[in-house]
Amino acid sequence: MDSLQALAVFGAPTRFKHVVARLVGGGGSFGSRQAAFDVDHHVEELRFDRDVNVSVFETTIRVVGGLAGAQFTLQNLDVDLGYGSTALQQSLSKKLREAAYSVLQAYPGSGA
Repeated sequence: MDSLQALAVFGAPTRFKHVVARLVGGGGSFGSRQAAFDVDHHVEELRFDRDVNVSVFETTIRVVGGLAGAQFTLQNLDVDLGYGSTALQQSLSKKLREAAYSVLQAYPGSGA
């Protein structure tokens, strides 16, 4: 998660887009071809409605930071992600907000 954008940076933008789409619940779609990558069976939609104990620090740097890095990459990296990139950016932005909100709940008085 924390190195997700490395896929796009190091020359695998299609794989990057596909994995991000799977993480945000698009099943790899968003206008791209359904490609069968090795990582498919390991990638599922991120959900933040589970009642589990996690390290706030690790969740912040790896999940929130990874999603923020992926969001930045989608918005700023000069790669052709093709049709569906806007919808993917919006879905990723929503998932990033969900992750950040879930971390905020660990802090009393945060208003979360």
